[in-house]
Amino acid sequence: MIFVNWQLLMSRPLFYLWHSSFLLQTELQKATPATHVGIIFTMEPLFALSASALIQHEQPGKSERAGCILILAGMPLAERPR
Repeated sequence: MIFVNWQLLMSRPLFYLWHSSFLLQTELQKATPATHVGIIFTMEPLFALSASALIQHEQPGKSERAGCILILAGMPLAERPR
């Protein structure tokens, strides 16, 4: 009987997917204004909170909700014309 290491077999495509997304991100950032890149990186905690709520069924606390509101409120301020 042949034994297959499924973790190794499945981790390889995930590594290539992660690697290609990293390369794509760095290439696309060259054509994106710095303020837009900053806003995208600022939204990373929102994506993490959303993923933990969807995948792990975590309930965000008051401070997490307040942080999300502040991030969302600050985004239009960063994009407004000066």
